[in-house]
Amino acid sequence: MEKNDYGLVRTRFAPSPTGYLHIGGLRTALYAFLFARANGGKFLLRIEDTDLERYVEGSVEIIYRTLKDAGLVYDEGPDVGGDYGPYIQSERRNTYLEYAKKMTENGSAYYCFCTKERLEKLHADGETKYDKHCLKLSKDEVNARIQAGEPYVIRQNIPTTGATSYTDLVFGEIVVENKDMEDNVLIKSDGMPTYNFANVVDDHLMNITYVIRGTEYLSSTPKYNLIYKGLGWETPKYMHLQPIMKDATRKLSKRYGDASYEDFISKGAQIALDAGKRGLNVCVNYKNNAEKADVLCDEIIKSGGYAQSFKADVADLNEVDGLFKAIEKAFGGIHILVNNAGTAHFGQIQDLTKEQLNNVFNINILSAVYACSKAAPFMISKKWGRIINISSVWGLNGASCESVYSASKSSFTGFTKALSKELSPSGITVNCIAPGIIDTDMNSHLQPKDRQKLLSDIPVGRFGTPFDVSALAAFLYSEEASYLTGQIITVDGGFTDT
Repeated sequence: MEKNDYGLVRTRFAPSPTGYLHIGGLRTALYAFLFARANGGKFLLRIEDTDLERYVEGSVEIIYRTLKDAGLVYDEGPDVGGDYGPYIQSERRNTYLEYAKKMTENGSAYYCFCTKERLEKLHADGETKYDKHCLKLSKDEVNARIQAGEPYVIRQNIPTTGATSYTDLVFGEIVVENKDMEDNVLIKSDGMPTYNFANVVDDHLMNITYVIRGTEYLSSTPKYNLIYKGLGWETPKYMHLQPIMKDATRKLSKRYGDASYEDFISKGAQIALDAGKRGLNVCVNYKNNAEKADVLCDEIIKSGGYAQSFKADVADLNEVDGLFKAIEKAFGGIHILVNNAGTAHFGQIQDLTKEQLNNVFNINILSAVYACSKAAPFMISKKWGRIINISSVWGLNGASCESVYSASKSSFTGFTKALSKELSPSGITVNCIAPGIIDTDMNSHLQPKDRQKLLSDIPVGRFGTPFDVSALAAFLYSEEASYLTGQIITVDGGFTDT
């Protein structure tokens, strides 16, 4: 299609603040951002915090920080404002109740006073969904029970016959039989809306024209469209994205400690801080977030070292050239090079684009190779140097649906061994660290049973930390490690099977 064929484009990213921002969520945000930008539209951020029991303190700040680090600039949001705010659902509480009551008035929703005990008995008796027990209550009876202070919820009234369909821009025509859908709760007994309801109301009131989200919502979208119909609203257009897979059968999930965006960058920050504590001058490379780089530099200076930040996209070798020229001007050259840049595009190899393939290899390995070529002359002239490549255990073991990432990281094995043979005669050691599962924000909010399941695969019985990686890096650039070169060292508590 031509750009104008899409009409008015307004997309949104609507995460829940229940922990770290996982890679799959960031991928969804990226698609929504790019689609809006490509079509002259607007991209907004909305925080969906109606599930108070799962709210995790500090999660909203993680969302802001991650989007900023990734260069996903939203046009509207809680911290930047806009014409359709507030952009935090808990601040819109009264709005949802107003629209739910409108639905009760036209029959597309109804008040439900069923107790927890009755609902549990329904389930125990083999019922798979709510039985519309309270639908038959008269208006007078409903009003009397509300006036008496009896707790209630508001349920959607799904038709019992026919089917509801819509056209997804990725998957085509989707049809769900109405009898297979349940009368879900729209407003909970505490007055807060459920995700199902708040999502629809906010998308309409914020004039969202394209909803981009994961395939887990494919079959529930007809239910949402019945809410639009009940309120007399036009439905948006939908694009549902395939999940990012951990392997052939499991998608990446917070529940099992899978990758957060911040986990990719935390190891490098800790290595830089440790270097500062040892009184070293540290060059901090960043791509988008100057503020975060400056904060890291300040911390390094406070710890007794000196640090300066340098902006460069390491996927662009011309920018790497400029980076090294700036470093040479400031410090003369580099004695210790830590190659920690990394990115991933999870998915089966046949589904990845040429641009995605290039991006992974350019950032994960080509930028490291080129950085070594730029740093080596100064190290050779000083007859001393340390090169530390940060790989991953997936570069050794491989992981299904991460073949490209695994391939790029596995390249460090041969590169490290070959380069160490080239440079060792000049007093330069070259080693590689392959971290395993590192305990950052990605794991701190796991439920005990899920945490234990993940830990059971690690023989030492704990997750790694950024300190484990930085401590090894500190040893590798010390004089005590001058005889150690060409090594691939895992930091994984015995997780790796090779």
